[in-house]
Amino acid sequence: GCEMYFHHAEWKPGITFGELAFHFPDGVPMGLRHADNTFSINPHPSTVVLHDDSILILAEDDSSIVYQKDPVATARDLRLADGRVQLGIERELIIGWTPKVETIVREFADYVLEGSQIDIMLRAPDASVRDRVEALSNELDSVTVRLIEGNPLDSASLLAVQPFTYDNIIILSQGVGGENDVEGRTVSEKFIILLLLRNMFKAFPEESKRTKLITEILDSENQALVARAGVYEFIISNRFISMMLAQISEDSDIKRVYDDLFSEDGSEIYLKPVDLYFDELPATVTFADLMALVQKREEVALGVKIKEHESNIDENFGVKLIPEKNTEYTLVAGDRIVVLAENET
Repeated sequence: GCEMYFHHAEWKPGITFGELAFHFPDGVPMGLRHADNTFSINPHPSTVVLHDDSILILAEDDSSIVYQKDPVATARDLRLADGRVQLGIERELIIGWTPKVETIVREFADYVLEGSQIDIMLRAPDASVRDRVEALSNELDSVTVRLIEGNPLDSASLLAVQPFTYDNIIILSQGVGGENDVEGRTVSEKFIILLLLRNMFKAFPEESKRTKLITEILDSENQALVARAGVYEFIISNRFISMMLAQISEDSDIKRVYDDLFSEDGSEIYLKPVDLYFDELPATVTFADLMALVQKREEVALGVKIKEHESNIDENFGVKLIPEKNTEYTLVAGDRIVVLAENET
């Protein structure tokens, strides 16, 4: 996979951050580390790169990062569509409880609009969990936090909460009944919930069109099983944390980058619909074309997600990061561009 690295070279005098993106056969610059050890994540494309600046770059390997004096690809000057995502009040459903829930809820509260709702569904939660959910509800004024008691392994109980009315459903890897629910920690129960939800979505296709299913996986070997259940958005939490720690061990400044990316302020990584960028689809473009186009929105293109391949594990579920700059794509409705941007609009 791809990792983030800091890299320094003898930059062409006067080169801008936007121009620099086209001077690497492998990798896409994401930001700058200045001589005073301050960072600029996703700086404006017109920012001049100073001789003593290092770049933050997403690349396959540090050995493949090679700065070329001349551009490795030429992008066309495409017209940028005037598309923006219209944000609205959201409803989120969390199934299961782990100590991470409190952090997840607080992060949601930072990102969603005031008036949004976060429901936590548990089977027979104990007093400790009840108290912690109530504390969250009292702490967060901008969102409503509710505890729903019900058995997500029972189709009638699950249907009663109308899961297809939520924007996102997050299924966690530990118990559906609270921290003491040992039996709820089995992988099989999670798949039962996923299959029940998928069957409900098939029964209510129009109502569930906007609902996203997201699940946490502790063992990467289970990702194929999750995909067969129709879920293509998941987090392999143990693997993700291990990879983060490995990168931080190589360069401690990477932790500051993650702190910035995971904070409400500054830029984050989003998968944005292609119709935000193109007036007409399908559109046949190179990745270099995409890089130049998203710069017009002061964003950095990191890759693509092709909807046609989202169920194909061999195609990484449609996600391709830092493709070769001259790689050509015919983008259609449902495809997405992976971008570093200040907000999801």
